[in-house]
Amino acid sequence: MKKILLLAILVASLTSCKSCTSTFASRKAGVQKVCPKCDYINSENMNIAIDTSKQPNTIYKVVFKQGGFYYTASDVDELIKIQ
Repeated sequence: MKKILLLAILVASLTSCKSCTSTFASRKAGVQKVCPKCDYINSENMNIAIDTSKQPNTIYKVVFKQGGFYYTASDVDELIKIQ
């Protein structure tokens, strides 16, 4: 029983961390999937997308998914309109 539990913990620790982190480029690509004309900005630990196709420009706060087995950390969970 202990061997099975140890094996399960080992497998989970080796496979689960790959999609829990993301780079700026992958997050920008994730924002571009949801809003193709948005510019992505990461400033002071705040993720912002600015839609420049509308006048006046619309500003969104970007919330990313946690990442893990089903989703990557660069998938957009929601866009919250600030302005």
